[in-house]
Amino acid sequence: LVDERWVDQDHAASNEALIKRTLLINNAKVAEFTGMKNAAKTAAAGQVETETLYRKLPQPFSLAIVGMGADGHTASLFPQAKGLSDALKRDSENLTAAIAAKQSEVTGPNTERLTLTLAGLLKAERIIILFTGEDKLAVFGEAQKPGPAEDMPIRALLHQEDVPVELYWAP
Repeated sequence: LVDERWVDQDHAASNEALIKRTLLINNAKVAEFTGMKNAAKTAAAGQVETETLYRKLPQPFSLAIVGMGADGHTASLFPQAKGLSDALKRDSENLTAAIAAKQSEVTGPNTERLTLTLAGLLKAERIIILFTGEDKLAVFGEAQKPGPAEDMPIRALLHQEDVPVELYWAP
C-alpha cells in the first residue's frame, strides 16, 4: 500500500480491505501483503510500527501505483495537511508519515492517514499515476506547471527526475 485511512481493516473505507477483496483473491490469496494500519489508536502513534515493517520490505520497490485527487493530492499527501511538509522532504529518512488532512469532499470524514513519504515513493523503480475524468485531467494540467508541492502534492512526483513516472488516464 502507498497509503491508508486510519480505520479498521474491516471498514468500508479501508484500502487494505479493498485490496484483499478485489486483488488478493483466487490464486493471489497466497501473496505476501503488508498493510499500514495497526492497533495503535492514531496514525501518529502507529507510524513507527508501520515504518519498521516497510523498512523490512525488499528495496527498491518494483512499482508504486498512485492516484490523483481533484485537489492535486496523491497517496495521502494532501494539500496543506498537517505533516505534509516533512512528508515531502526528498531527503527524509522516513518511508512513511502520519498525515492529518483538512476535511473536504475529497477526504471525506477520514482525515487521519498514514502514507508513504515522497522519499518512500521514490524508492520505487517506476511510478504509475492513474486517474479518470476531464476534471482531473485539468488538475493534472495545472500540476504540470511550476508551483508549490504543498498546494498540489502530485507536483512532487511530476517535477522530479529520479524515478520514471507513467500516466494512465481515461475519460
